Amino acid sequence: MEDSLSKITVREIRAEMGRQHISQRELADRLEWTQSQLSRRLSGAVRLSMDDVEAIANELNVGILQLTVPRARV
Repeated sequence: MEDSLSKITVREIRAEMGRQHISQRELADRLEWTQSQLSRRLSGAVRLSMDDVEAIANELNVGILQLTVPRARV
């Protein structure tokens, strides 16, 4: 069974945060969100909107597609 777009997006956001060594606290600060607001989105408690994904992509300096299309697993 394939993952939903939401799960893929969260996984890719977390992976990009790891690649850039950015904590949830730091990303939340950059977004001007509370850490709780970001955590709830990354945990699935609150669904990510396209506006959220766009804002996160901008703060991570990546394209939206990079966060919504899974990287090839080798």
